Amino acid sequence: MLLLYSAGSVLTAFVYNQHTFALPIFLNDALGEVAGPRVFGAAMMANGLTVVALTALVVLASKRLRSLTSVALASAFYAVGFGAYYLVGGSRYGVPLALGATVVWTVGEILGSTNGNAFVAEKAPPAYRSRVNSVVSFSYIAGGALAPLAAGSIARAYGSAAVWPFVAASAALSAAFMYGVDRLDKKTGARVTAAGS
Repeated sequence: MLLLYSAGSVLTAFVYNQHTFALPIFLNDALGEVAGPRVFGAAMMANGLTVVALTALVVLASKRLRSLTSVALASAFYAVGFGAYYLVGGSRYGVPLALGATVVWTVGEILGSTNGNAFVAEKAPPAYRSRVNSVVSFSYIAGGALAPLAAGSIARAYGSAAVWPFVAASAALSAAFMYGVDRLDKKTGARVTAAGS
C-alpha cells in the first residue's frame, strides 16, 4: 500500500507544483505583463488566507473519511481548481475566476497535507517510518521535478493555456488511482482483520 501511495504521490506532486511554475507564466500570458504578476500575488495571498481560514473546517468535515479517501478527494479538488484556470484567459471575469480556482485547489492542498502523512503513519511500522517517509518524500520531489519539464514542453508547443487541461486530467487520474488504492487497502485490511479474529 505504501509503495502504491508513493507512486501516486509522484502524479499528485506533479499537479500541485504547477502553481509555482505554470501558473505565473500563464497569468502573465493571459492577463498581461502588468496585471499577471499582480494577480499571481493575489492568488498566492488567497492560497495562504484559505489555509488559515479553512484548515480547521476542512479537517472537521473530513474527519470521518479514511485518510486515503481524503487524499483522493484532494486530487479531485486539484482537477477542478487547476482545470478552471483554463477559462481565465478568455473570460471578462478572469481575475475573480483565478482567485476562486486558487481557493478550490487550496482546499485540496489542505486535505492532502493533513491526510497524506496520517496514511503513512497508519501503515508504516514504527521501526521503518523514517525510511518510508524518505521514499514518500522522494516521490514528491520527483513529481515536483517533472512539473516544469512537462508543463514547459506543453506551453512551448501549444501555449500556456494548454497546460491546464493536461494538469486537470492528471489530477483526475491521480484521484482515481488513490481511490483505487484506498479500496484495495480497505479490502485487504478487512481480510487481515477476519483472518486475525
